[in-house]
Amino acid sequence: EGLDLVLDVDVQGAVQIRSAVPQAVTVFIVPPSYGDLEARLRGRHPGNGDVVAPRLRTAVEELRLFREYRYVIVNHDLESSVQELKAIIEASRCRTFVRQAAVEAILSTFKKES
Repeated sequence: EGLDLVLDVDVQGAVQIRSAVPQAVTVFIVPPSYGDLEARLRGRHPGNGDVVAPRLRTAVEELRLFREYRYVIVNHDLESSVQELKAIIEASRCRTFVRQAAVEAILSTFKKES
């Protein structure tokens, strides 16, 4: 319908989406380092190491799957990450299969050579 749908899913959800919608644009967002991720998690869950340790273990496993995605954003800061995501969305709107009907309509306006 010409709309963009953005989903925030884990790697298992991404596998399901890619299976159901092979042309989906997938973006893997990674922290700039292990230390940055740990600091961010500790900032979100102060005094609760029971939450942080398992999330760090999961992150290490999931990061190894980055090659399964079409794009990767290294989340140094929110503003630049948002700009990169916007660029990916804009580029995905220009894919051939997305613009096929519009280009075929344009082609039909060209006069055929006699």
